[in-house]
Amino acid sequence: MDAKIQKAAKEGNIYAMLAIAYMYQKGKDTDLSPADAVIWYERSAAAGCSRAKWELAKMYRFSEVPDPGRQKYIYWLQAAADAGIPEARRELSARYFYGSLLPKDEEKSMYWIRLAAEGNDPLSEFRYAYALEIGYAGQHDPDTAAKMYEKFNTSGDAELFFKIGQNFEFGLEGCRVDIKRACNYYRMGARMGHDKSYFSLTRAVATIEGRQRQDSFMERRNLILQTPSALEEEKRDGTLAEADDLMEEGLFEEAIDRYQESADLGNTDAMFMLAMLYHDGSIVRRNDHLAFEYLTKASLSGSCDAQLFLGRSYESGRGKNKNIEEAIKYFAMSAAGGNMVGYYYLSKYMPRPELYVRSTQRIVR
Repeated sequence: MDAKIQKAAKEGNIYAMLAIAYMYQKGKDTDLSPADAVIWYERSAAAGCSRAKWELAKMYRFSEVPDPGRQKYIYWLQAAADAGIPEARRELSARYFYGSLLPKDEEKSMYWIRLAAEGNDPLSEFRYAYALEIGYAGQHDPDTAAKMYEKFNTSGDAELFFKIGQNFEFGLEGCRVDIKRACNYYRMGARMGHDKSYFSLTRAVATIEGRQRQDSFMERRNLILQTPSALEEEKRDGTLAEADDLMEEGLFEEAIDRYQESADLGNTDAMFMLAMLYHDGSIVRRNDHLAFEYLTKASLSGSCDAQLFLGRSYESGRGKNKNIEEAIKYFAMSAAGGNMVGYYYLSKYMPRPELYVRSTQRIVR
């Protein structure tokens, strides 16, 4: 584990504490230890880090901790929502909407989804707009809803459009069934090259035209698993797993071939692994040009680890011209993608990196 981060944590840097917790949680540069992750997240949270509260809520939600408990999950969820984390506010709203683990309460659900929507969270923006459209909790404001839909429709991504389309087609997550409206969102996703959206659009249109019966949600999910992108994803993930196994067995040449195959199919983890192998030079001949090429590809494809590494490269000037502005950009991308270490590096240049990341990145989780 990075000695500088450990030193900063001991000196009271709450984002260094956050970074250490994350490394224990994911087993990065240290042994995997959920118990130690909780300890460090709690230290960071107690010192005022709102992001640490949200990470604790998620750990308890997914039972990643040695002693999972509903009460602790709700405690940290509420704490994160109170601290201003939009994703936590969205989740708390859903708990009140469904009456799950908390009493059903329309007014509280509406209150929290409104706050989440104000925090640059695209999915919350959609849910709040829909609530205003249908008059949920007695709050009917079609004009505001229309403005929020316009913002969402121009800044959302294909996967999110696909998800909203499913919600309307199958009546999920509080949406009323509206197949024509589902088609509108599938169409937006399809225009962005999302083949699951295109496939769902063709099925939904055929249903509207009476050429086939309506799929159930489970039937559609199984059909989607046979789309080219789903089959490609399965292949590239399987190839990455083979490469990891070969690497552990010491069959390095075969492992490199598998990493290359997975990377060519678009697996960001394989791209990052190749970048690190060419950068290190202990298994393959060192090639800084190839390392940077794979690092850039992985970063553009959404690898938060690659983004962090690029940020550190620009910060130090190792292998690149020193550029603090570029470093900050990549640190923010990494943090937005879920790598908590990015917040520590940003904390060296600003007092509240969480606010900076939120203001510069659109985050959906």
